[in-house]
Amino acid sequence: MTDIIDTAPLADLLKSPAARQDILDHLEREDVCIIRNVATPSEVRQYIRNLSEVGRGSIPNWQAILPGCPNHHRVNQWDERSHVKACFHQFSFFPWNHDVFNFFQRFRDVFVLRNLLAGAAPEAYLGLKPHDDCTARLSFQFYPKGAGGMNAHIDPAGPHQAVVPTLMMSEPGVDFHEGGAFMKNSGGDMIWIEKYARPGDVVLFSPQLVHGVAPIDPEAALNWTSFEGRWMSIFAVNKLATNARVAEAVELAAGHAGARS
Repeated sequence: MTDIIDTAPLADLLKSPAARQDILDHLEREDVCIIRNVATPSEVRQYIRNLSEVGRGSIPNWQAILPGCPNHHRVNQWDERSHVKACFHQFSFFPWNHDVFNFFQRFRDVFVLRNLLAGAAPEAYLGLKPHDDCTARLSFQFYPKGAGGMNAHIDPAGPHQAVVPTLMMSEPGVDFHEGGAFMKNSGGDMIWIEKYARPGDVVLFSPQLVHGVAPIDPEAALNWTSFEGRWMSIFAVNKLATNARVAEAVELAAGHAGARS
């Protein structure tokens, strides 16, 4: 059975090793933790407006994660070359680039918590150069109505990653009506996390917990540039494209397989 756990506020988690250990203990039991109100709903709406304008006003362009690579956005439409097949519009930001939206300053504490939970130095991966062939990346993801989704998978765990912190940005029943983020525990129970977390909350779960995104309003007409559907953001630490030591994510099943919100 998976429990949904409300944690202490973010500022308290940074100060308390005991509170952080409590999170790790819950994640080992396949629980999901929620830090409430890390961002305000108005901030989230502004991020969506800003990124939607970027998405409409410039051409999507994939970039390999290498030292000095630019911030960029791309459209992935079930690309067969992907380790985990998905359909979404992704906006990637790296700490060595000019931070025009002040994302890394605004969410520095989330990355610091992520590092502390992994046993890393507080500022690891946040510098102007990669650390141990990995780097922080802020990955905003938009899943459009009528096509958006991500197949079930697990992510690599290791010194760079003990938890996947995810900013909730959309509200089921308002922004979309079917599908959404799910986790599946070892007993086969499905957890639809957006039933418990609100826009502005940060969800913490183990990278080894099966997760994905069930198709967003699959019967709706697809319109990429309306940016209507489901948004989220991952506070990631990703390996460089040249790093062969860290494993790839492992795809397990299609996101819609047996999954209905």
